[in-house]
Order: sequence, then structure tokens, then C-alpha cells
Amino acid sequence: MTFLPKTATGKWGFGLSLAFAVLFLLKVLARLPLPSMAIFAVGIAGVVLNVLALFRGERSILFYVLGGLISSFVLFWIGGEILFPH
Repeated sequence: MTFLPKTATGKWGFGLSLAFAVLFLLKVLARLPLPSMAIFAVGIAGVVLNVLALFRGERSILFYVLGGLISSFVLFWIGGEILFPH
């Protein structure tokens, strides 16, 4: 088990998940003028690539911990938006 992702899919998935987290925090804290749907499109792409990397055998600590937390947040947010739209 390594610290950083080793496969190309794992690196892209982790990078997109990290980009989503940074963009989301900038949107909330600094009022970034970027559509929320574009930010969540990055998050969804990260989740899809993380799942693909998991099935392809990615074994890294950051992938499981940080990628898993960010992916869970994206999935719960989307589920909440679908179940309880405003």
C-alpha cells in the first residue's frame, strides 16, 4: 500500500476530487463566480474515476481516505438534491 495513487485512473480521480473540494470551498467562502453545476460536474467525474480506479486495483492511503470522503460528500449532496429539491 502506497501513500499516493499510482495508476493513471487513480491519479485523475484523486485530482478531480481534490479540485472539486478546492472549488467548492472557494465557492462557499470566497463567493467564486462559477456555476455550482460545473463544480459538481467535476465532483461527479472524480467519483466515477475513483470507482473505476478501485476496480482496477488502486491501493493508496490518500485514495481511500481523502478520495472516499470527498466522493461520499458528492454522492450525499446529489442524493439530497434529488430527494429534497428546493
